Amino acid sequence: MKFLSFPRIRLYTHPGRIRFKKRHGAITLLSLFIFFVFCTLGMGMLLMSQIYLRISAYKKNTVLLSYASENGIKQGYAFLLDRISEQSSPIVLSDLEMEALLEDALLSGTQVLEKLLGTEIPLNKTSSWNWMNWECQTVWALDHMEIEEQSFQTKFAVTIESQGTLQYFKSIKTSTLDLEMNVFSGYLPLAKFSFLLDQDLTPEQKSDFIALNPVEFMPSEENKLRPQISFSKDNILPQTAVPQIEKALKIDLFQPQSLSVSQLRQTLGLEPTDEPIPEGVYLIQNDYGL
Repeated sequence: MKFLSFPRIRLYTHPGRIRFKKRHGAITLLSLFIFFVFCTLGMGMLLMSQIYLRISAYKKNTVLLSYASENGIKQGYAFLLDRISEQSSPIVLSDLEMEALLEDALLSGTQVLEKLLGTEIPLNKTSSWNWMNWECQTVWALDHMEIEEQSFQTKFAVTIESQGTLQYFKSIKTSTLDLEMNVFSGYLPLAKFSFLLDQDLTPEQKSDFIALNPVEFMPSEENKLRPQISFSKDNILPQTAVPQIEKALKIDLFQPQSLSVSQLRQTLGLEPTDEPIPEGVYLIQNDYGL
């Protein structure tokens, strides 16, 4: 007779007899790899931050250099307009001075500009603000000239060059502005003046006249110089328009008061002497080309 039997199960095993597979250094290698990755990312971010800061600083300094250079252009341009605007009165020239200026202009000289501006050229200006510095120079070069019978016109090419620098930056920014300037010299027509008052007034009288007589001038797109009222120091307008009329009509006007007594006696048919002319009515038969 057979009895039922079951496989025996060992309920307890001594731990010293269980063997596990050993993995030497796996966790240490993983930790080193993660450390290396984070260090690389951190160093890369620091390096990129330094590069970004340097690029930002360079862009900022470049913009400041442009501002400094443009400030020099604006200052030189404003200084030039102020020097010209200060001449509220036409500069009266003698015939000898006009001839000297004409000869100098024919040799590409700039004496007519120095006479107009009242200073030697070229013009130099230097200024600064905080750590920005700029210096500008205004130079003239004769482009061409037109000579008329009693006047001449000189056209100059004006160049305003400015250099901007920063206190802690080695680069230099250069900017230029090109202008044209016309100067008229000689016996000028009145059409060349916007408004001319032919009176010698004191500065107080000029201010009172401008205040009591406000005049608005139409702006010009070509001429950046603002028109203004001109005051003459001397009586520059002729007292009579006879010479201009004779020149325009190409005739000679007869003026008896300009004749001498002997010429007038000869015209009236009397003996040409310096004695007074007797009163009476005379018939002129020959004007002798007068």
